[in-house]
Amino acid sequence: MTDGADGTFTVARALTHPGEGTCAHNVAFAFSDGRVAAIRDAAAPSSADRLALPALVNAHDHGLGLSNVALGAGDDPLEIWRVGLYGRPALDPYANAAVAFGRQALSGVGTVVHLHVGGARGAAMLDQVRAVCGAARDVGVRLAFVYPLHDRNWLTYGGDDALLAGYPENLRGWLRRNLVREAPPLDEVAATAEQAAAICADAGVVFQLGPNGPQWCSDPLLRLAADLSAANGWRIHMHLLETRTQRAWADRTHPDRLLAHLDSLGLVSERLTVAHGVWLREPEMALLAERGATVAVNAVSNMRLRSGRSPVAAFLRSGLRFALGLDSFSLDDDCDALRDLRVAYLLNAHAMVEPPLDPKLLFEAALSRGYFSATGETGYGVLRAGAPADLVTIDLDGLAADRLEGTVAEQDLFLTRASARHVADLVVAGRPVVRDGRLTGIDLDGLVRELARQARAAPGGDEAQHFMAWHKAGLRAHIAAAS
Repeated sequence: MTDGADGTFTVARALTHPGEGTCAHNVAFAFSDGRVAAIRDAAAPSSADRLALPALVNAHDHGLGLSNVALGAGDDPLEIWRVGLYGRPALDPYANAAVAFGRQALSGVGTVVHLHVGGARGAAMLDQVRAVCGAARDVGVRLAFVYPLHDRNWLTYGGDDALLAGYPENLRGWLRRNLVREAPPLDEVAATAEQAAAICADAGVVFQLGPNGPQWCSDPLLRLAADLSAANGWRIHMHLLETRTQRAWADRTHPDRLLAHLDSLGLVSERLTVAHGVWLREPEMALLAERGATVAVNAVSNMRLRSGRSPVAAFLRSGLRFALGLDSFSLDDDCDALRDLRVAYLLNAHAMVEPPLDPKLLFEAALSRGYFSATGETGYGVLRAGAPADLVTIDLDGLAADRLEGTVAEQDLFLTRASARHVADLVVAGRPVVRDGRLTGIDLDGLVRELARQARAAPGGDEAQHFMAWHKAGLRAHIAAAS
């Protein structure tokens, strides 16, 4: 990529309409005010053989700078895995988010939907919002900040008391002191959300509401989210039916009517994105599709947390639109969105899946559907005049130095081999975020070292590990008995 003072650059090749398979050669782009102003033939060929296409969108993530397994939350079914999160040390929220966003940028992600984690309230939460927005600004990615909402079932589904009743007194006491929180009053939730939305607006960040999931949120809290969304136009992003255990809880609590119940609360609209949806049934998909909602598919996360596979073919049959997200997981714990995209494609593109996920639908999920889920804006995913100036370039020599020119389409090479190590450049809103494989805005290695130092210096102890191991065993038995 060759930068010019007037905001122009050239690339050797460009998938201006990903999914259609055609590739333009020697293309010059001009940027103005964060958008593509013009596309024309380059006056001279680019010196590097790089392939440009619109930047990816990560439609579901939690912005974790240090991986889950490195901090003790090894892969396991979601309900058991979550226990490992309780032992995560408190880390600087700016550094944590900057590392997460930086790694995603290095894999070609230009827009991130960030579902914030943690139990902070009031001023402490607002400080975290500022820190995360600042991290996105410094890295250079577009951000949708999802404000977390959670007011019940801190330990399990269907009420914590039944679980705790079977635990020894010392374990019950430790869990109540350390993991069971006091839910804030609804007026406090609304007031803090309004303040967080104002911080996001000042930072140029999209604000969304994030009821964690129906099993973790009371009906009054869900209704509040729906009312605030309708009044302010805020989008809603919520986990839904990720696991078999959540499906069992839903069927016990709302027999065959969970989606109808959520709809009655005002939650189901085109402003809604639900994450995972692995255990959705076709009538539920039809209701989501009718209301214009979106599902964020998380292919690798669903495998690592033993949740199953999102029924993409059924989504296609029902007309339910879907996007792609990382969920702070990847095959190699490296935030590689390109590899995750290819996994989603391989899982759903073969002849035994009907209807199959073809390249056009895949790129819609990775680009336009995700961008709509993040921003509420349509039209993303094609490089043309007026489009956001968000693109990633892939080093074709690194990707396929063995290719015979003219025998294989560039799109086929991309869908077969592309990973983060092939990303050369990332431009977001006309700003260079990655140049020649390196971030331009932050010192990623320095921030990683600082996070590791903080994690190692954080207070811990054998007592916490002992109680969490005990709780995991008890939780496994409790879930098995309830299933």
